[in-house]
Amino acid sequence: MPRPSVASSRSRVYRHTVKRQLEASLTLPQIQKHGFTHPVNGYFLMLPREFDVLLALETKAVAQAVLAVLRQTIGYPGEGPGERGIWAPISTHALADTMLMSRAAAQRGLRDALRKGYLLRRPGQGTSFEYAVRWKGMQN
Repeated sequence: MPRPSVASSRSRVYRHTVKRQLEASLTLPQIQKHGFTHPVNGYFLMLPREFDVLLALETKAVAQAVLAVLRQTIGYPGEGPGERGIWAPISTHALADTMLMSRAAAQRGLRDALRKGYLLRRPGQGTSFEYAVRWKGMQN
């Protein structure tokens, strides 16, 4: 059977997919060759001790959504405990770009993380939302 022409093909390559693939292909060899950036030279994040359980037992999309919120909140200076951030405006588009995943996976990750109680959400400015990690013993 002849190969369908490009004009009749329904597949689409989105620029964000290409960007994610390029970033992944360029970053991994650099990490393997030179190692990770030390916290002295950039932002760093201390993970909650329960995160390894989440990483082992949850889907990749959920773990990446929680990690993105951790990075955008306690990974940055802010007005919360320990002078770290509490709430972060994160769109599914930005999450997909940051975590090198599709928009559908980003939406699924955020939805499931909210439903399972790992994250909290509140209205942000305009039509966007802000997300926070649900901390044990804290009122967000």
